Amino acid sequence: MPEAQAHAYAATLFPDPQITLSADNPLTAGPGLVTALSLGAAYDIRSLIVRGPAIDAAKLKSLQTALDLDWRTWQVAQQARDLYIQLYFTRKKLATLQDQVTVFQTDYDRQNRLLKSNDTTLDAFSSALIGLSNGVDQMLAARRTAVDLHDQIAALLGLEPFAVLVLADIEMPKVPDRAAIDQALAGLRDSRPDLLALQAGYRSQDARLRGAILGQFPSLSIGLTRARDTAGLDTIGLGVSLNLPIFNRNRGAIAIETATRARLNTEFQARLDTTYSDVHALARRIDLLKEEIRLLDTTAGQLADTVAEAGDAYQSGDFPSLTFTTMRSSLFAQKVSLIDRRQSLWQAANALDTLLGERQRDGIGAKYLTGNGAR
Repeated sequence: MPEAQAHAYAATLFPDPQITLSADNPLTAGPGLVTALSLGAAYDIRSLIVRGPAIDAAKLKSLQTALDLDWRTWQVAQQARDLYIQLYFTRKKLATLQDQVTVFQTDYDRQNRLLKSNDTTLDAFSSALIGLSNGVDQMLAARRTAVDLHDQIAALLGLEPFAVLVLADIEMPKVPDRAAIDQALAGLRDSRPDLLALQAGYRSQDARLRGAILGQFPSLSIGLTRARDTAGLDTIGLGVSLNLPIFNRNRGAIAIETATRARLNTEFQARLDTTYSDVHALARRIDLLKEEIRLLDTTAGQLADTVAEAGDAYQSGDFPSLTFTTMRSSLFAQKVSLIDRRQSLWQAANALDTLLGERQRDGIGAKYLTGNGAR
């Protein structure tokens, strides 16, 4: 049984009564003297008064623990999706950089042959070598990143380190529009597990405060006593023990529980405000990334057309090699930049999805918190 459920179970148990038994054996001998006996049973009434709030607090604490666990599960799922996105686009980038290395390797080999036959300049050969060197360096860096991401995903999912990960293609992410975002934010406190958990914690603390308020009433213990004195006289009596609330009156406990409840309310509001701010920031970032992707896609297409047109002239020696190498390097840089922007867009959409949360109005957490009470 989980710890929180064990606490909730313990709170439902009734307190045990107190039993007292005593015997007095007379030390002085005398006619008619017998051993005195006393048997009593007492019960603390105040424990019954504070029992209801204690049960409410324990049940809500158990619910808070379950919701916190659910939220951690959400975060792990987001982390897995984020790693998937990074690995997918890193592989895309690696494939592009491998193409770049292949192109510049071919160009380097050609320039090397021409240099040996004195049919090219050292500048043209150097530009091809620099393009190849830069491409290899970027390709090796992307390869290291891909291996590291693979290992992280394997560790997160409990896979073998050398497991082969086949990634499905992903297109543009589905991002909610501003109206859908505003609607999701309006119901956020009833949908996201961490916010539900904070509310459950506040309700639990409120129940503890009610218990502390009830605890300021006098402690009342009632008991029955069955006794026999040394003369053999049997008696039965009723005993009442009352604690007078003059000095303490449980005011310290009430003050502590009140301050704790106020802190929990502040934490909830701060979490909610931070979420609102993060969601709007992500929405703006997504809009910017979409615009950047559109512009880069256009310029990359134009540059690709220009490189294609200049390719024949370069092969025939009618186009400056340094200029052509720079153009081609810029084209590959544009392609890599587009991949990076698409990855950023997907990661932002993934983070936005987690922040907004799935609708859980019919879930146990929301129904429990929006009901008429904890019991």
